[in-house]
Amino acid sequence: MPIRKSLRGLLGCRTEFMTDKRGRGENTRTMDILKLGAFGYLTKACASIELIKAIERIYKGSRYVSENVADILAVEIGSPLTSTPHEKLSDREFQVLLLIGSGKSTQNVSKKLSVSLSTVNTYRKRILDKMRLQSNLELIRYCIKKNLVE
Repeated sequence: MPIRKSLRGLLGCRTEFMTDKRGRGENTRTMDILKLGAFGYLTKACASIELIKAIERIYKGSRYVSENVADILAVEIGSPLTSTPHEKLSDREFQVLLLIGSGKSTQNVSKKLSVSLSTVNTYRKRILDKMRLQSNLELIRYCIKKNLVE
């Protein structure tokens, strides 16, 4: 795409474009990305003029979030009780949730993620505690109900 090439040349630095189809709330994902050091955040629906405005601002050393993202962040900060249980999980816990939610055993999750079985069991326990669930069956039901797995 020509816009991608011109952005690389203009900025002279690493530029990343991300999409997220994991089913997590927009507000939690935004907070995660900004906490990890992103200088800006825009949604796919932003106008091209807003993209240019964001690039100019970031290039000058500032940070940028669009108006609707700022609204999302204000709601997130003002009312932490509105998030869904899976939004409270770390990225790794969420990864384990999706694997267990898709019916994989803890042994299979262990192999897939290249971690020990006890590590997977620790993540599983944390997930169950944070989400106030009792079993893998409840995790699977939750994932299906929230459309996190197919």
